[in-house]
Amino acid sequence: MKASLTLVRDHLSRRFGIPPPLVRLSSHLDNDLGLEIWEKIDLIVFLEAAYGVTFPSDATSRYETVFELLAFALLSPFVARSKKFFVK
Repeated sequence: MKASLTLVRDHLSRRFGIPPPLVRLSSHLDNDLGLEIWEKIDLIVFLEAAYGVTFPSDATSRYETVFELLAFALLSPFVARSKKFFVK
């Protein structure tokens, strides 16, 4: 997950000028990073492209921290594949 955090840090720094040390797994998107709704959408679209996943339409309100976004991006492909084995 360290490489993924670096990817998010670089993106937020490049796009919005957020200093990389401020971006931690525990960083709250609103309170700690001060992201506006359009900035969250930009980050979600970036993660979708980087990881080949699709976030739910309510992602901007559902996921509050960097960790939650990365957990979804990294784990959703595994969850989708496992459903094939467990759905009757």
